[in-house]
Amino acid sequence: MTKLAYKITVLVTAQIILIITSFLVMIYFESQLNLTGSSVNVAGKNRLLTILVRDELRDELFQESDQMLDRGRTLAALDALESNILFLKNGGTLSGVEINPLSPRFEDDWNLIWETFEQYRAAVLERLSADDSTAAALIADINAIKHTGDRLVELSDGLTDKLGHDVDVFLSNLVLLHVLIGIVNVVAHVFLIFLIWRIFSRHTAEMIRMGKAAAVGELAVAMAHDMKTPLGTIQNSATMIRRLVDDPTVIGSVVDRMERAIRSISRQIDDIMSGLRNIPLVMSRASVLEMLGRSVASVNVPDNIRISMPKDDALVTCDTAKMGIVFDNLLLNAIQAIGDDGDGRVIIRLADGETVTIEFENSGSPIPASHMPSIFEPLFTTKPQGTGLGLVSCRNIIEQHGGSISASRDPVVFTLRLPKAGAGRERR
Repeated sequence: MTKLAYKITVLVTAQIILIITSFLVMIYFESQLNLTGSSVNVAGKNRLLTILVRDELRDELFQESDQMLDRGRTLAALDALESNILFLKNGGTLSGVEINPLSPRFEDDWNLIWETFEQYRAAVLERLSADDSTAAALIADINAIKHTGDRLVELSDGLTDKLGHDVDVFLSNLVLLHVLIGIVNVVAHVFLIFLIWRIFSRHTAEMIRMGKAAAVGELAVAMAHDMKTPLGTIQNSATMIRRLVDDPTVIGSVVDRMERAIRSISRQIDDIMSGLRNIPLVMSRASVLEMLGRSVASVNVPDNIRISMPKDDALVTCDTAKMGIVFDNLLLNAIQAIGDDGDGRVIIRLADGETVTIEFENSGSPIPASHMPSIFEPLFTTKPQGTGLGLVSCRNIIEQHGGSISASRDPVVFTLRLPKAGAGRERR
């Protein structure tokens, strides 16, 4: 699986998990709302069952029949009322209805209902077992039972109202939860789209960069190889001319121009080779100040530009030839940025801390902000004769050494950070 596919898979999986989690949370709280609503119905049922006991008792006591009193219906109604009150307290399933145990917050209310129910049941059973069956006694007992039953109904209604209020609060919170989960999912979707867009943008930019490098790679390497041989011949010829001419002053300036041109072309070839291929490093401990000195001596510094060298030194483990290419490129870029108009200055700073930091600052014009994202990209150049591979070569070499390179636009400063000597494994 490619790195791009892996990132997309992780993001999509996280989004799916969020959606499933949101769905499960909603199902859970809606089921809790249903259970709480069922508790309200169970509490409200106590009113009906209490009245049913009273009605059954009245029907049995005032029946116009010589048969013995049948207490079955009244006792059954009492049992149903008792079961309903206990069901409300303990929760569970009864007659296909499922509820949660009653919250401890309502324990006092339920205890009052239970005490009143026991009084109600005792009064009903006492009347059923009484020998006095005169009309006056019956009416008196029925009125007493009705009074206790009304009290039980009142307490049941009070608990029903409290449970109903809980349901209303729960429902309001559930609506807010719906809204919150909706907002979270929308934000998550937008953020996911943004992340995927960034991933694809970076991937596309990387593919474009690689495409550019691949497009010129073969041709550039072939040209560089072909150019090396005639350059060597020109270099040898210049050396021979200098030796054979009797008066060196006559031909000296011409030979100097030839040699500078040769070095310039060789440097461009090195840019191509270093920018397109990771040539193995030949590592050794080296003085940064000495390498900087060699680079300053090798480039043509115009009279209007002054180079300030650092006073302190630092040791790094590096490929000195390749690091020389980096320093040469950055010095030439600084000199070309300043140009021939007016006095200019290139300041090189060196700091030895957790890493070795080297800064190249020049007094030239600021880098346009629109150019900053592209200055390390292959083939990007603002110079008529530039290859667009100089800074690419610098970045490639520095990264091979385990370091980093960055740039700021105003003032123009290129900053290198390299591991200290012995800080990492030497690579060859």
